[in-house]
Amino acid sequence: ISADGRTIVSASSDGTLKVWDGLSGQERATLTGHADRVEGCAISADGHTIVSASWDQTLKVWDALSGQERVTLTGHTGWVAGCAISADGRTIVSASWDQTLKVWDALSGQERVTLTGHTGWVAGCAISADGRTIVSASWDQTLKVWDGLSGRCLAALHIESDLYCCACSADGQWIAAAGSGGGVYFLKLVR
Repeated sequence: ISADGRTIVSASSDGTLKVWDGLSGQERATLTGHADRVEGCAISADGHTIVSASWDQTLKVWDALSGQERVTLTGHTGWVAGCAISADGRTIVSASWDQTLKVWDALSGQERVTLTGHTGWVAGCAISADGRTIVSASWDQTLKVWDGLSGRCLAALHIESDLYCCACSADGQWIAAAGSGGGVYFLKLVR
């Protein structure tokens, strides 16, 4: 959902995304172009840029106003399970079943860095509003915290659960994760 609540995006196993009016609930557009199910999506804070993650091993960057595809991001060798976009819409993070995360320049579509270190599928990712903190959730039962600028792993926390998703507070101070154990885990970061 966009920061102003006016635009909602949903991903579907039918390979499409839908853009919805957040006030009326009416469908605005259907975005097509992925060759397999769309597993995740994100929208920039200003509501202008949409990112989608697909089992076709790609991400797509879309113009939320026109519904036109801007660029396809390629480089993962497994299903792309999740994505996140920084508040300014300039940085994209993707999580993949190839056990990596990738950090992308949203404008050029160029890969900035690949984050390695997980030993299981990476199912979810998040980025703080300022882009300084990246978080990843993996089926290797770890939640990792990364420096968004250098790509260096800052912390790895073992949780007795395969982790499916994570979120990062706007200020990058709090992280939440959820997994197969049925719990939601909250962690406070100290820089």
